[in-house]
Amino acid sequence: MRSMALKMFVAAGLLATSRAFPIESLTVGPDDLETLNSSSTSAADKEALATNLLLPAMQDLFRQADFSITIDVGDIDFDATFPDQQVDYDCLHRIWVQHPEASGSMEHSSTLSFGFANVSWEGLTVFADAEV
Repeated sequence: MRSMALKMFVAAGLLATSRAFPIESLTVGPDDLETLNSSSTSAADKEALATNLLLPAMQDLFRQADFSITIDVGDIDFDATFPDQQVDYDCLHRIWVQHPEASGSMEHSSTLSFGFANVSWEGLTVFADAEV
């Protein structure tokens, strides 16, 4: 039993390298534990079972606000100047933009949240949900 728990935490730890793995416990029923420890269960079936056991906890984790980015009004302001540029090349006349400038700021707050829908030992499918 300790061996399986260690394998689950090592595998999960590879997904979160920047800080400690945030899922502190995982409930594994006796039937699932027996399947994972059985030598007659294929590696692919063990992988699928382990992934299905870990996936709900990972999805719950990424629903938390700690895993989102919020940009509030006033967080982003910009000012820029650009070089002069000719914008019309007609033979009879020429139109130039001289000393163009741009400025702006966030008018409303925005959020960007992350999560994932598919996990395997080879990778995961990540999605981002934005509200702008």
